[in-house]
Amino acid sequence: MKLDPKYLRTRSCKVEDIDETRKLYKEAAKLMWEQKGVGLAANQVGHNKRWFVWQHGMVINPEIISETGSTPSKEGCLSFPGRTTTVRRAKIVEVRYIDEQGKSKDKKLVGLPAIVFQRELDHLNGVCLF
Repeated sequence: MKLDPKYLRTRSCKVEDIDETRKLYKEAAKLMWEQKGVGLAANQVGHNKRWFVWQHGMVINPEIISETGSTPSKEGCLSFPGRTTTVRRAKIVEVRYIDEQGKSKDKKLVGLPAIVFQRELDHLNGVCLF
């Protein structure tokens, strides 16, 4: 992974060129799967832009619209292999983003998808677990 530590603690910039960003999807997803991750944020691979990949595809310019409930979540990070910590996450999140096809999505996420979305969005907001 190409890692620039300054990006891990810096809020990422909004993606303006959706088509150019979508071209990064396959390479980023491949890297995530090779590393046995469930998500990989742009700033973890040297891009200071608001996108990430996860099991469900690519997420561009993500937003959390609402959060419900709270649950502890034991989490790790591909940027810090072997380390874990417990954080509190919303149980349910309603989100908005653009997918790898360039389509706007509004979704309600529960369980692991909700946790992963929140974790990767933390990355894009410059919030680092370690």
